[in-house]
Amino acid sequence: MDGKQQLASLRENLTEAEGNSDPLNCFRALTKLEHEVAYVVKQAASDRARCDSEVRQVKEEQLFLNRHRLKVRKLTSLMERVYPAPDRAFRTLEVLFRHYPKEELMQRLRDYPSELGGMFGYDFWIFQTPLRRRAMANYSKWVQPAVRDIADDHLGFLKSDSVDWDDRLQRADSKARAAAALFAEADLMRIRLEMGKLAAAKGVTDEDRVRLSKIEMRNIEVLLAKEAESHERLRVAQSKAQALKDAHADDAASSSDEKTMPAATPRPAATGPQDPLAGIVPDGDPKPGPGMEAA
Repeated sequence: MDGKQQLASLRENLTEAEGNSDPLNCFRALTKLEHEVAYVVKQAASDRARCDSEVRQVKEEQLFLNRHRLKVRKLTSLMERVYPAPDRAFRTLEVLFRHYPKEELMQRLRDYPSELGGMFGYDFWIFQTPLRRRAMANYSKWVQPAVRDIADDHLGFLKSDSVDWDDRLQRADSKARAAAALFAEADLMRIRLEMGKLAAAKGVTDEDRVRLSKIEMRNIEVLLAKEAESHERLRVAQSKAQALKDAHADDAASSSDEKTMPAATPRPAATGPQDPLAGIVPDGDPKPGPGMEAA
């Protein structure tokens, strides 16, 4: 029996108990339902917590993907200053990630950076052209640390990136709102039980009081002493339950808080012949943009 069925069954039992014309019998019938109501409320609270946890996990995964995309974008941008075909170099790197442990791969790339593809410039034994020297310097200073930065998480990123997390968030958020509405309704029923007991307790006559047990008498005294608090709890619970019910009804129109990252702004076209390594120099920070003077 799911939460909705439990609530429907409990609602019937509660209505039947409230229909008892004798205040004392009504009070006792409602008291017998306390454990059932408490169980339903506990189950609804557990379901709500589980659904809220699922929403948090989906959002954390989306945050991880967005952060990793930034790292990948940074790496591919740096590769443009080292490899004539940076996209091919990155695809080669992804293949190597699948076949080598991190430390072995980093050592391999440290010794053979050209394994990712042809680099700018040329080398002939111990002689290197200035373009190759600059490419090697930029590789060591910028590309290699950026590769290490994504190495631990990239395979997990590739696997996770194939999932439609926006759709999963929408469904998880819908379930969470439904669970919250169900909990609010269950809690409202608990307060309804309390208010029913209060009304019955106020109707118990002095003749009936002698038939009460000590526990029943104490229960009635507590209810009467906290009558004002009970009315306020009922008002708050009713307001909260209605708000959650309305929010759940408008679920289809709600939108996800997590947005996919915008596409990168394309670089302006160069106005003339440019050094392919302009913008990153061995002894300085990378400064994007064509037309910058090479060191």
